[in-house]
Amino acid sequence: MAKVKYILTNFFKLFFISSLCLLLLFFTIQILDDLPDIISGEKVFLFSSYLCSLPSSFIQISPLITLLSGMFLASEMMKSNEIKIFEISGINTLKVFSIFLFASFLISIFTFSIENFVVPQITKIEKTQKSISFSSSSLLFRADLFEGNGKFKNVEISIVSKEGSIYSLKANEGIYLGEKIWKFYNGTTYLIDRNGVLKKSENFNSKTIKIPLSSEILIIAGKNPDSLKLKELKMLIKELKKLGFYPFLQQTYYIEKISYPLLNLFILLIVFPFFLMKQKITRFFVLSSTIVLGFLSYGIYSFFIALAKEGKIYPFLGGWGFHLLVFFLFIIVSARSYYKNLSF
Repeated sequence: MAKVKYILTNFFKLFFISSLCLLLLFFTIQILDDLPDIISGEKVFLFSSYLCSLPSSFIQISPLITLLSGMFLASEMMKSNEIKIFEISGINTLKVFSIFLFASFLISIFTFSIENFVVPQITKIEKTQKSISFSSSSLLFRADLFEGNGKFKNVEISIVSKEGSIYSLKANEGIYLGEKIWKFYNGTTYLIDRNGVLKKSENFNSKTIKIPLSSEILIIAGKNPDSLKLKELKMLIKELKKLGFYPFLQQTYYIEKISYPLLNLFILLIVFPFFLMKQKITRFFVLSSTIVLGFLSYGIYSFFIALAKEGKIYPFLGGWGFHLLVFFLFIIVSARSYYKNLSF
């Protein structure tokens, strides 16, 4: 128990120090980047706004900090032969590494809590003076301004029929009346066939049509995903499915809110091969390896997420693709290490 407490204490100490240093660096860089605009008077200096950006910054860099903490602690334990001492006392390498994983799992829970409870409150978007945009395979809705009470300014709608023709509407104002009924004022409608040829256009002063979208759904769908909690995203996905839409973008964001905090756990699996190295590693090697492996991990994860958001792959694979890849490689390395030890 003392050995477990020793590893956890040192891991969290490294994580706290690294987090503090990197967040301070991000904080300073952000202020310096805005400094010319602040001096010229184009931007007002608000210390609170920079503080509010720290939770989001922490979430973004937390996997890299976890990887750095794990690498540094492993290298220090190798230098002082602590891993060998653990093995002599009956605790094998895999058990020692499991303590690292437990620490990273706790960090994942902490990061998840910040992302899904703290950040949505900070980044909550006002309902007024904001644009609304929604798109699916058969429907596009865009408005420059939402004024509240179901009123939208400068509205554009495009509906694709099963035959491939497009019904498009542009209006100065749109009002949601309830029960999926909308009324539009001062605009033009267009009917375009499947070959892109304009078949009909009509100007109108007012027009009432039925669209399978409510103003409430549009408001939530138009928000920054960071401002939505898991419960709100789940409700949005459920409502969109009822309307016959496949919300791959919202589903990807939903999975990402769970999978990204867990990067703190899965990215640490990369450290395991270093536990198996017999020779001691320098701090320069630790730092350089962390940078390379960290950015490579971010790149692979972002690649999967980007494909999912564009509908190229399933949201589940987009959110968990990197995790599955790393876990598969970890199983291979662990199996090779196990059979190698049996041969001796």
